[in-house]
Amino acid sequence: MSEYNGKRFERTHGAWSALADQFTQIAHQFREHYQRVTAGASQVGVHPADADPVGAGSAGAGKVGTDLVGTAPVDADSAGHRVSKAVEDAARAFENAVHDPKVRQGSAEAGSTLLAAVGATLSELGAAIQREAGDKQAPRP
Repeated sequence: MSEYNGKRFERTHGAWSALADQFTQIAHQFREHYQRVTAGASQVGVHPADADPVGAGSAGAGKVGTDLVGTAPVDADSAGHRVSKAVEDAARAFENAVHDPKVRQGSAEAGSTLLAAVGATLSELGAAIQREAGDKQAPRP
């Protein structure tokens, strides 16, 4: 492979790496919003099912299955509450992140970087096609 081709691949690889880095940064921002939402929810108050995850206060009524580690029975209401709470927390975190100016700016930059990466890839593809066509058109001795 010629030095020219290596530099072209390097440019394309760098463009896609930059995009991956930006998406990673955006994912970290979403995670931070989720952590803030779940930390805030735990400070506000605890649902009775969360305080008594194995349903000890219910004397075994409504037990279905086992907890995540497979050792203690889980109350159906408790499991349902946990799933509902997780969905609500995720939705709230997503909403907060979408309205965060940093996330918006990062998303806009990622869009521009995506276009640059696609452009670099298409440019490399076009150059490769031209080289290939030129090789086939060149008269051979």
